[in-house]
Amino acid sequence: MTDRQINELVAWTSIVINLIAFIVLFLKGRWTVIIVSLAATVLSDVAIFGTYWHHIITEPLRWWPLLAIFRLAKPSSQWADWFYNEPKMQLARQRYPTANPVPRSLRKRARRNLRELDRAAKTGDRSAIKQLIDADTSNSYKFSRAPITTARRIKFVLRWAVGIIVDLVVLYYTRNALLSLILAAVAFALTKALLSMWTTPVDELNDAINSGKPERIKAATALCSAAESGDKEGMKIATDALAIAIREGK
Repeated sequence: MTDRQINELVAWTSIVINLIAFIVLFLKGRWTVIIVSLAATVLSDVAIFGTYWHHIITEPLRWWPLLAIFRLAKPSSQWADWFYNEPKMQLARQRYPTANPVPRSLRKRARRNLRELDRAAKTGDRSAIKQLIDADTSNSYKFSRAPITTARRIKFVLRWAVGIIVDLVVLYYTRNALLSLILAAVAFALTKALLSMWTTPVDELNDAINSGKPERIKAATALCSAAESGDKEGMKIATDALAIAIREGK
C-alpha cells in the first residue's frame, strides 16, 4: 500500500470510529460531549491571530467522545432504558443528579396510565383509578435525587482538575493529543480511586440508600448516629458492620 492509501485508510477508520462514538453518545443523552467535540474539530483548522495555540485545548476535546462512551449514560436516555438494571440506574441518577431521573420506558408508562386514568374517570370506574394511583405511589420512592455533599463536590473538582492539568502538561511537552488524553484518563482514574478512600458517614448513608440493601442501610445509619454523637467505639463497630454488609451484598 502507498502512503496515500494508508492515510486514506486511517482517515476513514477515524471517521467510522467517531461516527460510532457519536451514535453511542446520542443514545446515552450526552449532548454536550457531541457539541463540544464537533466545535473543537471545526476550530482546530481555524487560525486565531495567525497561530494555532488553541490546539492545546481543541485537540484533546476531539478525542473526548472516545472516552465519554465508557461513562455512565443519563438515566432518562434510551441507552439506560435498554441496558441498565435498577442498581446501575441508581448510579446514573447519582452521577447526574440534575437530570431527569425517570427512564424513558416509565415515562411512556406514565403517559399510558394517564390515558387509562382519563378513560376510567369518564366511565366512573373508581377501583381502576385507585389501582393506578397505588401503583404509581409504590414506585415513586425510586426516583428521588441523591443529595450532593461537600465531600462529593470536592472529589468531583479534584479529579477533573488533575486530569485537565496532566492533559495540558503532557500536550505541551509532547505535542501528541492522543497520548495526552490517554495519560489524562489514567490520572483521572487513579485520582478517583484514591479519593474513593476518603468518605464521610453521610456519603456512606447515601450510597447505602441508593443500593437498597437493608443491612447496609442499617449499618450506615448506625455509623451516622455514632458520628453525630462522637462515639468512636460505635463508629468502629458500625464501620465493621458496614464493610461486612458491602462485602456480602446484604
